[in-house]
Amino acid sequence: AGDQAGTDQDGQTADLSAYEEKEITVKKMESIDRSGNTWLYIVDSDDHIYCAKYADVIDMILVSKGDKITILTDGTNFRYPAS
Repeated sequence: AGDQAGTDQDGQTADLSAYEEKEITVKKMESIDRSGNTWLYIVDSDDHIYCAKYADVIDMILVSKGDKITILTDGTNFRYPAS
């Protein structure tokens, strides 16, 4: 996980040391354009929303609704894969 810092939703460099692994079941995924960047929002089975710049989580293209995945998250922002 160390080399995929990327950007958080506030445009700051993400501090992955504050992120923890969490297993979630994907309920919904939505991509949204924000200032010329594509962001991916995922909703888990508990209706919690996580977001990431799509370029930082490109492997999410292989994930489908209903999949159980492990993400790194600070509670709002996420990275995938977790390792």
